[in-house]
Amino acid sequence: MSKIGSNIRKIRTVKGLNQSQFAELFDLNRARIGAYEEGRAEPKIDVVIEIAKYFSIPLNDIFVKDLTVNQLTHFDLVPNTSTKGKGITDNSIQQLHFLSSAQLLNQNLLHQAMENLADLYRFSFPGSANNGNMWIELSGVKIKTGTQLTPFGAIVSTEEAPKPNALIIVITDEQIYLGDYISGKTNLKLALGSTEIELTKVKYHFPVKLVIQKTLGAVASTDSQLKKLEERVSKLEKTK
Repeated sequence: MSKIGSNIRKIRTVKGLNQSQFAELFDLNRARIGAYEEGRAEPKIDVVIEIAKYFSIPLNDIFVKDLTVNQLTHFDLVPNTSTKGKGITDNSIQQLHFLSSAQLLNQNLLHQAMENLADLYRFSFPGSANNGNMWIELSGVKIKTGTQLTPFGAIVSTEEAPKPNALIIVITDEQIYLGDYISGKTNLKLALGSTEIELTKVKYHFPVKLVIQKTLGAVASTDSQLKKLEERVSKLEKTK
């Protein structure tokens, strides 16, 4: 029996999206998502492929497995690396708000999330959060930074102001930045490596407590699987 309906509901819940918001990502309507989740209809294969690509989930898993929170947050693919270059050694479990990449990339969803932090999905982070209170999912997000760092996600604090020379995430209407804070708030000075830039119309900025990088091999493996599945689907459709 297909798991697609319950898995769409799980994806949507973990990513902090209501049915209308989820539908908008894939040019569908809210009623269609409701029908999928309730088992009254199943999405076409091209829609499932788009969902799998968008959220970096193996296509086969959406159909036949009960997706887990760890799988949806991709922590099984992540080596732990702090901003100081030390691995997480604390075995404690921290409860963090979860801001998904879908919310981060949509100004309306981001505003709604930041206005209602208590409504965000919370999950158990397996290690020390360094006094941070929110996980920002950066997988699939283009970030401008002055280093070779390829962040998979970051733990930030929404409860304190940044300090000079501290690593921060800055969100504007056009771009997301990861750099060292210099000064300012709405108009903000940021250092990207050896380059200093001034940003205007800053929407949000957060002191970074921990950066986690994703293994390139894991990304390549997921993309390769999806490409192969798409090729199989294309061949099957041509034989019909």
